Amino acid sequence: MTFSTKLKEEICSEDIERVSMFSELSAIIRYDATIKENMITLVFENASVARRVFKDIKSCFNYSPHIIVRNQKRLRAKQIYILEIHDKTKEILERLNIYKDQKKLAMKREYLGDPEEMVAYVRGTFLVTGSVSDPTTGGYHLEYVFSDLEDARFMSKLLQEMKFDSKIAERNNRYLIYMKSSEEISDMIRMFGASNSLFYFEDVRIYRDHKNMVNRLNNCEIANQEKTTKT
Repeated sequence: MTFSTKLKEEICSEDIERVSMFSELSAIIRYDATIKENMITLVFENASVARRVFKDIKSCFNYSPHIIVRNQKRLRAKQIYILEIHDKTKEILERLNIYKDQKKLAMKREYLGDPEEMVAYVRGTFLVTGSVSDPTTGGYHLEYVFSDLEDARFMSKLLQEMKFDSKIAERNNRYLIYMKSSEEISDMIRMFGASNSLFYFEDVRIYRDHKNMVNRLNNCEIANQEKTTKT
């Protein structure tokens, strides 16, 4: 199980306030759903995220989406979870500020009220578009992937407003928002409320920083010895 998967499972295990559910759902459906006339379809590979979305929709709209579980054998065997919403689609999309009168609404900052709603929106976005590398495998890297440039720009501005320094890059006709700072990635994990993942990340970060410091000191000592020998 990857570090991203563990992080998302921990995020989904935490209870949130009802007002935060709407912001989280708004991000999830906006960036991950297939929206057709009278139907919203969401596909997940992570069972915890699927349960979270099902629970939020039921709590916010008193409606239980239809669940389909399929086994996918391409490359490696895994289960995918499909949530289909056949009723209340107009009510849901308008309440989440996604569609109105069959037109997609541009995401606007005023839709997000207090800081808790902003955090919930970023958290929901991470659950469906985000990933973070395991700190033991190489460099520090957290990213969000979008198919639309305007969505990426909006999220980048939102993160900057929350004091995160993010950058936008294009790759394979997709738009990435990424962060390389270990401190900022740690702050984001803390913001998501994932304490176990945070402790793991910080333990690895402290170990790596200490190891790098020891290596630098050793290199300096060797360089000084070489200079002394030459002298």
